[in-house]
Amino acid sequence: MNKEEIRKFYKKLRDKIPKWRIIEKSLIVIKKFLESPEYLYSNNIMIYMSYGSEVNTHKLFNTIIKDKGKVILPNCSLKNEKIVPYIVKSFHELRIGTYKILEPNENKCIKFENKNNIDIILVPGIVFDKNGGRIGYGKGYYDKFLSDYNGFKIGLCFKEYQVPYFTSEIHDISVDKIICD
Repeated sequence: MNKEEIRKFYKKLRDKIPKWRIIEKSLIVIKKFLESPEYLYSNNIMIYMSYGSEVNTHKLFNTIIKDKGKVILPNCSLKNEKIVPYIVKSFHELRIGTYKILEPNENKCIKFENKNNIDIILVPGIVFDKNGGRIGYGKGYYDKFLSDYNGFKIGLCFKEYQVPYFTSEIHDISVDKIICD
């Protein structure tokens, strides 16, 4: 299968998981992340706000704010297909944004200026391979954003969506670690 076929196949499969099972499996993944040395020794953590059948990060959002005082979230600009990171300190600073995903309200949040001061970035994906390769949603937002990022990248996924191998393209950015249920 080519990359687009893999994306469609695994997205369709993942979308069949019942919501209660997504929550159950997500709690396991999030617990593992919160117990990881990467989390424990980091201050600036960028996550994504989950959507649909992704590993649910909404409770993680609240936990990071409680533990670290802030979280960094991406704001996805449609006009230039670019991620702009913002510091968020409360759920009330979010709005429904691009692709109907919760994101920072630019009028209530402060832009995080230097992405290389972010200790960890949690990167969404539909499927990951054992080498950290990832297939996202196909727009390239994260590949572009991560292309000159020097920090640590972590993918969160359900174990059924970590496969042995797929062929990556030159512009694809891998994650450094994958945390599964």
